[in-house]
Amino acid sequence: MKQPEIIIKVGLHPILFRLLAFLAALFVLFPLAFSFFVPGNDLFQKISIALNISRFIWLSGIAISLFVFLAVASGKKLKLKFSKKNSLYLLIASLLLFSAYAFSLSDFDGMLREGAEVNGTFALQELPPDANIGRQRGPMIVSNPGSESLNPDAGRFLTIPLLADSLQISEVFLEARDQKLRKEVILEIQPAEDLTITWQGVWHGSLFFDNVFNPYTEVFLQVNGHDYNVTEQYASLPEHVSGWLEITISKEHLKQGSNKIELLAKTSEGIEENVGFVVGKGFARDNSTLFDGSSWKEVDGEILMYTKQSNNFLFSALFKLGFILKFLAVALLFLAVFGITFTRFALSKLRKELVFSILAGGLVYWFALVVEESTKLLAESTTFFVYFLLKVSGFNAAFTLQGAQLTVQLNQFAIRISEASAGANNVIYFLVAFSVLLLFNWKYLHLKKALVMYIPGAFGAFMVNVLRLYIVLVLGAFVSPDTARMLNEATGLLVFVAYFVLFWYLTLGFMEKRVKELKKKLRIRQ
Repeated sequence: MKQPEIIIKVGLHPILFRLLAFLAALFVLFPLAFSFFVPGNDLFQKISIALNISRFIWLSGIAISLFVFLAVASGKKLKLKFSKKNSLYLLIASLLLFSAYAFSLSDFDGMLREGAEVNGTFALQELPPDANIGRQRGPMIVSNPGSESLNPDAGRFLTIPLLADSLQISEVFLEARDQKLRKEVILEIQPAEDLTITWQGVWHGSLFFDNVFNPYTEVFLQVNGHDYNVTEQYASLPEHVSGWLEITISKEHLKQGSNKIELLAKTSEGIEENVGFVVGKGFARDNSTLFDGSSWKEVDGEILMYTKQSNNFLFSALFKLGFILKFLAVALLFLAVFGITFTRFALSKLRKELVFSILAGGLVYWFALVVEESTKLLAESTTFFVYFLLKVSGFNAAFTLQGAQLTVQLNQFAIRISEASAGANNVIYFLVAFSVLLLFNWKYLHLKKALVMYIPGAFGAFMVNVLRLYIVLVLGAFVSPDTARMLNEATGLLVFVAYFVLFWYLTLGFMEKRVKELKKKLRIRQ
């Protein structure tokens, strides 16, 4: 007798509509609050910064989505009654907490005073020998996304490192003697005593990487036209490694209101070193500019510089409580959308699903961050593996691993393997897609076996990208460079989709509990 097929109608469950409402509110309330308090004219840029800066918001969305799907898959009757009046109050309270948290991010200098930390060190991208030929003069900005960031949560109470905020930073250098970097520092009152100015400084050799600061180069901070020699501060730093520097400024040289602090370098003999600042990208207050010899131009971000003085009590208190505020804001938003009744039911009847969703969401998100922050390593590994496959195939290939120049060459055709084409996206796509399938099918799979498959699956996603680049090189060298370039641009996502479908089909038999039953219930056809 033919058994009826079982179709899981997950998409029709009413709680999924609430999940969509929760995610929409989560990714709208905080960005809007952030946009209201943080200076700048570009609304979309501020919304983008808000979504990128808060890891806690993203992890909350991932974990709660996992939990809702697991609750539906559990087959238990979910209690979804809630009071519209209470939900409105909770929603308003959540918005107020989001606003308080966003306000604690509104003062860039204030965040630095409260203990925001710079994570990671910059590795200046070494250029090939002919890179300086004909290069235009101007500020050189170096940034390795993910490896260097500003962590505001380092100065907050009860911060969980995995969930800490992260703001991308970069470096801006002076490359000509007539250039200057300026930051305007606002003082609310005339200082009654001398003030210490602290900033993130960095330098690198203009021609050589010898880790020796040219003794004939002098570096100055001009404070409202008064020179302060900071050569020793810069010379104390290792080459192309940023660090906090400071100097005490006389109260006579400071004033209430706007104070112009400018960086310049002078040399009496030999090659002048390139000195610069670290900037927090995305924050635009029109107070960080560069003089290129003819006019002042805005820097992409705000220079990490502040005066050592106390913040006002309100900002300091909200900043210290910032991590707690955003946690409470998300919790109240959950109560507003899903209701107190469902929350009580979840805590008493769905504890396993709740714990699993938090752990699984955290693990996937953490691994995705690791992959994203390891793009340079992945690019170098990709270059080596592509070269290795070419040599094993008998081709006379060459490769370079030199800073930003990760290149593999076969005959007269070469490809530059950037961090964007290093396979990091493939690994992240795999983590997300594999997690979604496990989420829908978890009742029919051995979870321990399924979790083990994350490792070979992610490595396979990386190697598929290596194989794709190998094919592109061979086609470019022996068939047509234009065909190879077209293939390189058009096949990235298609190759991953084909790999993922094949990987899921081949590993399903290893992960499933009962082959015949699973294939019938999930309507999988061989």
